[in-house]
Amino acid sequence: MELRCPLDHVFLIIKVEIKDVNIDIMVQLIKKDSDEEKNFIKLLRKGIMCLNTSAITDKDNLQAIIIQMASVFEDP
Repeated sequence: MELRCPLDHVFLIIKVEIKDVNIDIMVQLIKKDSDEEKNFIKLLRKGIMCLNTSAITDKDNLQAIIIQMASVFEDP
């Protein structure tokens, strides 16, 4: 007596290649409500407040402001 039923699905086969490459990931954290967080936020606010957004008259001026803003977030 056969107790197994015929398969009602098709097997899915996925090939995943694993290469010999190491990807290093570094996560930097600032503890919430710490003095370090407060100082970081102060520096960001100061940097953003120094941006002169009144000169956005064309695409080139906008691009310059965006680059300045990016530098505020990269290196406060």
